[in-house]
Amino acid sequence: AAAAVATINSEILNRTALIQISDGRALRGTFVCVDSGVNVILANTDELRFTDNSGKPTTTRNVGMVMIPGEHIVKVEVETQQARDGGVAQSTADFQHHSAPAIGDLSWPHDESLYS
Repeated sequence: AAAAVATINSEILNRTALIQISDGRALRGTFVCVDSGVNVILANTDELRFTDNSGKPTTTRNVGMVMIPGEHIVKVEVETQQARDGGVAQSTADFQHHSAPAIGDLSWPHDESLYS
């Protein structure tokens, strides 16, 4: 548990995260916290809706601070320091109803326009 806390504090906390949820929407915001049920809180959050197959959001709106129930989380992508510095680091984790992410499997999404 101590290793998981250290990883969250050093690799995820206060970073930009993109979370895809089960109804097809995605939420992009600053990662604030996660609990044992994999419920996530994001601050300064934008909701992205995808209504076509282009892979680009068709509508975006600011929703502020949100709590995303772990049971609805499909995928979590977290910006790495290398990406912040202009690199192309990858950080992704797939969730299956409350299963914790494998930190070694994190990767940064390919469409960086979703994060600006």
